[in-house]
Amino acid sequence: MKQPSGGGAGEARHDGKDQMHRYRFTKRRGIVLASMAALLAAALLTSQLAASSAAPRKRATTETVAIRGKPAENGHHATLYFDAPKTVHKGDILRIVNKTIPHKVGPHTFAMVQQSDIPTTGKEFRNCFSPHHICLSIAHWLGSNGRSPVTQDPAKAGKPGWDTEGSLTKKGDVWFTRNKPDTSFSQIVSAKPGTTITFMCAVHPFMHGKIKVLP
Repeated sequence: MKQPSGGGAGEARHDGKDQMHRYRFTKRRGIVLASMAALLAAALLTSQLAASSAAPRKRATTETVAIRGKPAENGHHATLYFDAPKTVHKGDILRIVNKTIPHKVGPHTFAMVQQSDIPTTGKEFRNCFSPHHICLSIAHWLGSNGRSPVTQDPAKAGKPGWDTEGSLTKKGDVWFTRNKPDTSFSQIVSAKPGTTITFMCAVHPFMHGKIKVLP
């Protein structure tokens, strides 16, 4: 007597396993594809951000501080002042130019100093080259004792560029125009954004000004 084949049940079990295998494979494949898509999206975003951050900055502009004025005449004192912008951006070029007549009013300095050391009264102006006063300190930064020739010009402190305000105890950035007309000096503004740089002329201590540094 023939035994029942039983092949139908075995084939059904086999087909069920194949379907389960295909389901699991398809599910795993979907997860892998989704993960790859997420990774590609992240890589694309990263490359876009890198390209954006690496984009060239706007070219630095040149801002000018002009030293202007008129010589003394008809019993009046000389009228001298810094014609300066109110703001500059970090990375800009700051150019100082002397538009006065040196043999009539003398040379000038553009000296970065702390606001608290700038003289503001007639007595402070007269005593500015005395010991423990800022004009004599500026002369020392320039390699002079106040009467001897300047030997270090420009005198630099801190980082390269216009960066450091000096004081009675600390050297600052300073440029000396000497006695030639239309002299100028330029360098980058490297002071931190938010800084207000204050400056003065040691030869004419009533001359001073300030510029706000922007990002």
